Amino acid sequence: MVNLRKLGRALAASNADSAEPSASSNVVTEQRPPYRHDHRAASKPTENILASLPYHLARDESTRGSVAGSNFERVGLQRGYTSHGPFTNEEPYGLNIVHEAENPNIDLIFVHGLGGSAFKTWSWNHDIDYFWPVWLSHDPHLASSRILTFGYNATLKGPSSNLNITEFAKDLLLRMLTFSGGAVPSPHIGTNPIIFVAHSMGGLIIKKAFILARSDEKYSKIVSQVHGMLFLSTPHKGSNYAHTLNNILNAAPSSARKIYVSELELNSTSLQDINELFRTMCGDLTLVSFYESLKTNIGPGIKRFIVEKDSGMLGYPQETSSSLNADHHTVCKYKTLEDPNYIDVRDMLKWMTSKLELSTKVTSEQRPSATNDNKRLEEILGIQETPSNDFNLYRSEAIEGSCRWVTKKQSFLEWTQPSDNSPKIYWMTGPPATGKSTVAAFVAEYFQSRFLESNCQYHFVRSAHQFKRTASYCLRSIAFQFALWNESFRSRLLAMNKESGISFRSEKSTLVWEKLFVGLIFKIPFSGPLFWVIDALDESESPTILVNLFKKIQSLYPIRIFLTSRVNQELSIILRSPTEIIIHEKLSSADTLPDIKAFVRAVVDSALPCSYQFREDMVNQVLAKSSGSFLWVKLALNTLKDSWHTEEDVRRALHDVPLGMESLYTKMIADVMDHQPRLRNMALKMLSWVACASRPLRLVELKVALSAQFGDFVSLENTVVQICGYFVRVENSRILLIHATARQFLFDRAIRPAIISSHQGHEEIALKCLEFLSDDKWRLVFAQMSEGGSIFERIKRAPLATFEDEHPFLWYALENWAYHISNVSSDAGAPVHALVSFLKRHCLSWIHAIALSGDLQHVVRASRYLRVFLRQRKRRAHQANDLESLSNANNENLELIRHWAADLIRIVGKFGTNLADNPNSIYRLVPPFCPKGSQIWQDYGQWSGNNLSVEGVSSTNWDDCLARLNVGEDETASKVLCTGPLFLTLIGSSGTIIIWHAETCTEARRMVHGEWVTVMTANKSGTLVASAGLHTFRIWDIKSGTELYCLAKRTHARTMAISFGLTDTELLVGRDDFSISRLGLASQDEKLVFVAKDSSDYDDTCPKLMVFSPDVNKIAVACRGQPVLVWDVTLAGSQQPWRCVRTEDRDREQGDVWNDPEIVSWQPDGSSILILYQDTTIVEWRLLEDEQNEYSHIQAREMIVSPDGNYLLTSDFHGSLSIWTFPKFKLLYRLHYDEFVRDLAFSPDGQRFYDTRGSMCNVWEPDALVRPDEMGQDDTSSNSELSNVSDPVLSLDDNNRSQITALACDADNRYYACGNDEGVVYLHEMIQGKRIRKCFAHSSTVSVISLAWSISGRYLVSGDDSGRVIAKRLESKEASKWAVYPVFDIRMSETVAQFLFHPKEHALLVSTPSTDRIWNLKTKEETCRRRWPSQLGRRWITHPMQNDVLLWLDPEKVFKYRWMTLECLSIAPEPGRTAQPSSAATSPTTKPVLAETLSQPSEEAEKVNWISPTKNRRYVVFEILPNTGHSRARSTQGMRIELLSISSLDNDIPEAIVRRGLADLAKNVARLIGSYQDRIIFLDKQWWICTWAIDTDFSKCKRHFFLPRDWLSSSTLQLAVMNSHGTFLCPKNGEVAIVKNGVKL
Repeated sequence: MVNLRKLGRALAASNADSAEPSASSNVVTEQRPPYRHDHRAASKPTENILASLPYHLARDESTRGSVAGSNFERVGLQRGYTSHGPFTNEEPYGLNIVHEAENPNIDLIFVHGLGGSAFKTWSWNHDIDYFWPVWLSHDPHLASSRILTFGYNATLKGPSSNLNITEFAKDLLLRMLTFSGGAVPSPHIGTNPIIFVAHSMGGLIIKKAFILARSDEKYSKIVSQVHGMLFLSTPHKGSNYAHTLNNILNAAPSSARKIYVSELELNSTSLQDINELFRTMCGDLTLVSFYESLKTNIGPGIKRFIVEKDSGMLGYPQETSSSLNADHHTVCKYKTLEDPNYIDVRDMLKWMTSKLELSTKVTSEQRPSATNDNKRLEEILGIQETPSNDFNLYRSEAIEGSCRWVTKKQSFLEWTQPSDNSPKIYWMTGPPATGKSTVAAFVAEYFQSRFLESNCQYHFVRSAHQFKRTASYCLRSIAFQFALWNESFRSRLLAMNKESGISFRSEKSTLVWEKLFVGLIFKIPFSGPLFWVIDALDESESPTILVNLFKKIQSLYPIRIFLTSRVNQELSIILRSPTEIIIHEKLSSADTLPDIKAFVRAVVDSALPCSYQFREDMVNQVLAKSSGSFLWVKLALNTLKDSWHTEEDVRRALHDVPLGMESLYTKMIADVMDHQPRLRNMALKMLSWVACASRPLRLVELKVALSAQFGDFVSLENTVVQICGYFVRVENSRILLIHATARQFLFDRAIRPAIISSHQGHEEIALKCLEFLSDDKWRLVFAQMSEGGSIFERIKRAPLATFEDEHPFLWYALENWAYHISNVSSDAGAPVHALVSFLKRHCLSWIHAIALSGDLQHVVRASRYLRVFLRQRKRRAHQANDLESLSNANNENLELIRHWAADLIRIVGKFGTNLADNPNSIYRLVPPFCPKGSQIWQDYGQWSGNNLSVEGVSSTNWDDCLARLNVGEDETASKVLCTGPLFLTLIGSSGTIIIWHAETCTEARRMVHGEWVTVMTANKSGTLVASAGLHTFRIWDIKSGTELYCLAKRTHARTMAISFGLTDTELLVGRDDFSISRLGLASQDEKLVFVAKDSSDYDDTCPKLMVFSPDVNKIAVACRGQPVLVWDVTLAGSQQPWRCVRTEDRDREQGDVWNDPEIVSWQPDGSSILILYQDTTIVEWRLLEDEQNEYSHIQAREMIVSPDGNYLLTSDFHGSLSIWTFPKFKLLYRLHYDEFVRDLAFSPDGQRFYDTRGSMCNVWEPDALVRPDEMGQDDTSSNSELSNVSDPVLSLDDNNRSQITALACDADNRYYACGNDEGVVYLHEMIQGKRIRKCFAHSSTVSVISLAWSISGRYLVSGDDSGRVIAKRLESKEASKWAVYPVFDIRMSETVAQFLFHPKEHALLVSTPSTDRIWNLKTKEETCRRRWPSQLGRRWITHPMQNDVLLWLDPEKVFKYRWMTLECLSIAPEPGRTAQPSSAATSPTTKPVLAETLSQPSEEAEKVNWISPTKNRRYVVFEILPNTGHSRARSTQGMRIELLSISSLDNDIPEAIVRRGLADLAKNVARLIGSYQDRIIFLDKQWWICTWAIDTDFSKCKRHFFLPRDWLSSSTLQLAVMNSHGTFLCPKNGEVAIVKNGVKL
């Protein structure tokens, strides 16, 4: 008979009155360690904390006992105060310090179990002399820890208690939160890492505490420091004896039932809740479980396991578990230091702390970063959902102990060994619904527990999530997880974004791979190996791209990829290809059968309290019908639950469950169709919305969508579950289909009519979205959001935060209406009419909302979806040969949609930065700057409330040319290179590299190599550039322009090719002596790799070209008249190269002349190369197959392949540019342009390209590069299908138009004059910019660089770059009729820097760098001349208050001169030397002309670039720039802006004249435009036209309007001007754009 009293004591484990240690426990020779007297108790909680304590924690302190002092004195523990008072006769509650090092670096917290206590639980035979936790302090590895023990009231005696595990967990958390150390201060808990040690029920308490802390912000610091838990015989699944114990307590006179004992019952609800939640949260914890291996004595001759082995282990992959030679009592009590159980526990704690120290050691690289950094990372990488969500979902669904069979497979074990020869990819394939996702989650957890969490990243591809399906998002998710843990990568990525603004949220997978992985991750030292787990690869939009990228990984540490997928046609091709990189493992039913069996048994056992045999029969029957499908088992068991009444009902229901998923789905849909009509219609609508949605819908979104048709739902979640027949499930308030195969079943029309029409479903959602957005209220709502800073910030941080509660469907509609439009039927009419109405009336408010969200890529995606929609319409018309449908009235609507599709891309491209900064500008500022032929201008540009107008631009269509940049007069741009946020042009002759901002096309800086440079290249991340000159190699930091390395060449051989190596610490060099070398940058050592010369090469030949492959593993070498050879750079010694012999050259013999190769361009994956021959034939050579395809129709002279390998860009002999699509080289785009092209380059994202022609670099951004095939799916590579129904885009660029080089306005806002680069000066009217007449002309070979127009409009003077000056008198005869009369035409030895008319217009000042001349306009004669040092950097202005006085302003001083004689009026030495009369030069009027006797002063570093008085004549504003030697400033770096007070000019001493620097203004100015009335007008760094009232706070600066990106050319912005009437003029592509009423906004 069982002794019930002993059973109670056994479960209590360590109660003071419990049984003696088991006789079977080990007894060893007693040896006690020395003790330290350092015990302290925790401090008393503060009053406000106590006020919130639960009843059992807030009761009177007098009820608490204390521990006998003698016991503590024997143990060496000091008397002290607990959180509730002094020790007396009972052990204390709360946290108690038992040991503290001088500088503790870790906290060990001990938590006892049921019926235990803070000290006796951990003491042999309950004798505190044997309190073993304090022994740990004498171990060198644990001596630096702080040891605490926690006590709580879990006694078995006394009355019934309502306390439970949750209350105990809250108590523990509160003690930790308020802990301060008592009388002697001690670090707060959460300062150091924490490891828990728990016995029995204490393990459940610490798990519950961890769960509670993770969901409560005030415990965030504490829970972030919890790193490990050590469990000693913890009943994770409960104990068989808990129920019996509660019955005993209920019957005993001095005891009663306890809730916390009930919670220990086997598989109790409380334990299941704890385990389910803990499983999803403990991924980063080190977990150790020791279980009892000896039975506990519970009665005379009766022994039982109190906690069975299965219950004593968690069963998690990261768990370390083992047995102790002890029963339930002695598993936590040890007698001596030599006790093997103590040694095992101590060593495990040492291992846990050492693992923690390792983690701490790499904390700077691998610990998750701060929340703010995480938010920035999410924005940079476009992470829309926490990656761990899917991981936690699949791990929570798994049965404990499942999937472990994976780690026992020999192939898996061999693959995990990170050797150089082991395969990179482990690919597990299997049928649908067989648990592959659960296996993937298990493998991810396995690697995180085996190594560190930073060693494993994962991605779960989901067909229901459009963004998760892209290869780009997969890579960005992996990069995001790596950045959370790796400080080096995180800091570089954040710095890259901060410096250049680069974001990867919408970039293609190839760019993400090159920039983030090849450029950064693979080059960062890491304590590898690194494991990536990718689930459901078959559901990705582009699995081949991912696999090909994974195959070519080259990193400093091993990287292994675990893939799961079904086998489809695309993937089967890859798997059939022989490769040593991939291990292919087929998932069999034998693998998963034990897991399925465990799952079925768990469900059946928990649901059916039947006989064991009946349950086993059920399990076996389900398994027999499952065919290895987890999903079938789950759904079958769900259908059985409704029949679990009698055993016969269960048998009958099980018999009726159909075999196979198709049959089961058929039965499920039949159940749905059996509903009464209203419910059936409701269920089908729900299934349609869920199946067609672009992502899982939130319940509140679906509620809004369906409420108009069905009314308000009482509980939508319950309704969905009840009427949708197990097709859907609800997770975290989101509704989604049970599996991807369910969507296929619902849409399938192969055998039967589809249950749901995909086209109709998308049409219904599209119409609902458009209806929802077509409400006039949104403009007001969004405007209020723009003004409310706090709301706006919340919007930018998350999907609209609290605003989402008011309008839950808004953001789904905003982001997805176009996606659904693209999927409607090609002959649907209603969506067309709704779309046209939306675009014409509400499109701007939609763009406004998207701009508020901070992700304008939604606008670009909408454009792509609209193009897909139009393409489908066009395809249908062609297939039906329905030409009438292309020309009927409906075509007008389709044409409008087509125009809007083009406009949306252009709006983001030209105004994206401004919209993100000021979303409200979409209404008044954007439409006027759009071409008048664009749809947005047609629909919104003539809005009556918009006064802003733009005239003077003749083009009515969008311009493909974003910018035309001049690298310098008489210079030649020989190379162009784009790194992403920056692009570079090379002036080879001087070795000058000019760096430009890609966003604004403005010059950033220049780097001067100092000699002729022939080659330059950038590293993968775009941070470094290498240039090769005749004598040196130089490595530059692109961001700062700093030279990092300069390496002398050690040979006279000419450099043909250079490339950065696997890391950025070496440079590979190919020379014309065929040598291939590695050059160490830091060491400057050069090592010859090999000589790439074939035995058939002539001795006197040299390479014509050498090109490294993108992965730097190969190099292509071509000599004149010989075949192209490809060599493997990684192979040392002799090797046989690949040879590309054209078909017509195969019969040639040694010594014959072969076709000459001109250009070699590699495909990005390195698998093939394109060779352009002299006869313009292009040969595509696939290296692995050694196959060739020839293309003779391209007629190229230059060519380059896009970074994603989808396009080929070529230029012909006329200079026209063409884009061809791979693989068939069909023409996609052609731009006719008549000028020789020297070099071509693509931007990394492939959306832009560059060319160099003479001194110009052109930037092109045609929207044809944004293909409709992409559908927002940024990895689509094939365009062949599109070509069947799409004609190539042909564009004509008017490059024959002369460029404006000088500009001047009249005083009446009626006319302006401009000079061009052909030496002609024209007169234009101001209304529309129409040309009135040609005034005069210089030589056609020069450019007009200076132009001035007198105030009255009578005189116009110009100077060209050859020094010729022409002055004319103008006379207006009648409207738009002008007569022109000559004044003078002279030539000087220098170009003119400034013209200045006398206020009375009888004289003109002509200023050159070294000389100033006064010309009398009446007599047409020079009356005065002064010579100066050419480096003085001066500028002239007429004194605002004295018309006969000139002011000289240079960077340092101000001088006054007489207007007509240039006589100095200031009391100070003049600049340069004192003037002396010249006997050699006199004027025709016999007045002396002053000449200057000059010394040669040092060169002035600065010059006054611009000067203007304010209208109120109180100030003169002037701009000072570094003197670069150019007549016009191309860069404003180093700008100073100063203010000259007119009142101080009364003083004749230059030093006394007041000049005030405007530093706050200057640091915000990109270009100074001038003064308008009494305000300074300028372009700020975001390219807004701004005005600032002088003498006011700079924060009151006012923004008026911004300039489009294609206006931002440094060569034209320096000519921009605003006249006195507020009209802004800016040259643009040979014309002058006129912006009126801009300053009135």
